[in-house]
Amino acid sequence: AIIPPYSPDRTEIDLLRRILYKFPTTYLITELFGYMVFSKVSSLVFSSTFSGEGLRMDSRAVLVFGLSRSGKAALDLLLKKGFQVWYWDDNEETRNSFTPPTGCQLLAEGPAAAKNKDISLAVMSPGIPPSNDGVKALEDSDIETISEIELAWRFCGAPCVVVTGTNGKSSTATLLNELFAAADKR
Repeated sequence: AIIPPYSPDRTEIDLLRRILYKFPTTYLITELFGYMVFSKVSSLVFSSTFSGEGLRMDSRAVLVFGLSRSGKAALDLLLKKGFQVWYWDDNEETRNSFTPPTGCQLLAEGPAAAKNKDISLAVMSPGIPPSNDGVKALEDSDIETISEIELAWRFCGAPCVVVTGTNGKSSTATLLNELFAAADKR
């Protein structure tokens, strides 16, 4: 469905992000050229039409949850941008063998202690399911959880559309290409 021009407010955008994080392979919702596009697919699209508002990084303390390659890249980006960065990984061996960069600290008590450190944003590695106890603790503490892809998107100044998922990426990309072509956008 394509819904006529609509401007979601900050609360609606945050709610959509939470819903889409929990059900990442259910819906495609984006705003293109003033239209909300909603379709049941196996992909998720974030539209940079929200990027000015999406750059809400009011927390100076951020938790990076997961120390995969992309988690380490998120740590580096946040440190370069001047954030106070905490890290956690559920795997004790990974946690203990990690040598953190200067300015990065282990959240030794785990994600449940994030609120005590004034952390209001957690960047989640893609392998961590929403059912994880640490994720639940963050949500119970009203700490915003985003993916590493969304973190990169928040710092990206260029317009962008990201299509992810197991199934439906080609169909979604084709649909988006047709929308862009119809609007004479590249």
